[in-house]
Amino acid sequence: MSTENATVPAVSTPASSLHATVGSKPASRVATSPSGRRIQALSGRQKAAIMVRLLLTEGADLKLSDLPEDVQTALTEQIGQMRLVDRETMSSVISEFVETLEQVGLSFPGGIDGALKVLDGRLSPGAAAKLQLMARSRDGADPWARILSAPADTLIEILEPESAEVAAVVLSKLPVGRAAELLGKMPGERARRVAYAVSLTEGIAPTMVARIGNSLARELDGRPPGLSPSHLRRGLAPF
Repeated sequence: MSTENATVPAVSTPASSLHATVGSKPASRVATSPSGRRIQALSGRQKAAIMVRLLLTEGADLKLSDLPEDVQTALTEQIGQMRLVDRETMSSVISEFVETLEQVGLSFPGGIDGALKVLDGRLSPGAAAKLQLMARSRDGADPWARILSAPADTLIEILEPESAEVAAVVLSKLPVGRAAELLGKMPGERARRVAYAVSLTEGIAPTMVARIGNSLARELDGRPPGLSPSHLRRGLAPF
């Protein structure tokens, strides 16, 4: 779609601004463009698709991954269904989008994780830990984000009582640099067995990987401050 002479005004474009638009519906089958010409009314999802396409064409850095997965899916499906959009319609969508942004007085991050970032350093350690555990225990929470953000020494201690295969799964989730760092902190024989096991992780079922992640994340969450994870050995069933 050509965007000549249709540059989007320089405004902040958080992905959350597109979130509410995706689910809305058109009020009628006909709308009026800024020039007064009658144009076809669009659904909120179609308008969001137009804005995403245009903003990406203009080089905007859209963090669509911050949106709920169902919204990401709906938006992608709509973009796949779109074809040509005339200039009057595009101008109308841009005007409506910018007007909506200008009317925003205050925005919130959404979710406990976002709220914790906003309140970072302003909550007691106990309250922060309780809220973090609450966020991670909800359905759909990714335990690997918790595991991979842990310091290297903590991961080494957590993995100490586990099998080489479990350690290999964790290392396979890490960036190459961090995985090498963890291997370097392991005793020689242990490091060799884990490194070999990493080459076999592709054959591990996703359900087993999820079980390992959930188990290790719970162990991290259950650690009292100052207590080494070696005192909390739980072990995972060999696989």
